[in-house]
Amino acid sequence: MLRHSRFFFIAIQSEQVCPGQCLGITYWKSFMKEDWKMKETFKAFVVREQDGEFTGALETKHIADLPEGEVLIRVDYSCINYKDALSVSGNHGVTKEYPHTPGVDAAGHIVTSTDPRFQEGEAVVVNGFDFGMNTSGGFQEYIR
Repeated sequence: MLRHSRFFFIAIQSEQVCPGQCLGITYWKSFMKEDWKMKETFKAFVVREQDGEFTGALETKHIADLPEGEVLIRVDYSCINYKDALSVSGNHGVTKEYPHTPGVDAAGHIVTSTDPRFQEGEAVVVNGFDFGMNTSGGFQEYIR
């Protein structure tokens, strides 16, 4: 996890998770209220496989459904890139098991942390070896 003190992003007004484009870079934006209160449920883009067909849709997930971890992050942005396209289309070389939430990177703010290196409200960028490929990725409002 890379640690940054600030980010500059162009904001678009909306009340839901939506795809968009900023300076030619495609991204996924999670527009949530500005309060830092953690919600019990949140939206996630989930890809499912049924009879060899892959479909993706926004679904409601619970914070308790996230994997265990030391840092809970509210996702503000996640780029849509080539690996995400492969995952959504069912490429088992990228994603082995479905249902799956793609998004191989995420930028957001820490909501809670038991790790003293990361403080509530701090801006972070997340990416790594398997993030969003075989682990739940950044196309959701919260990650852990």
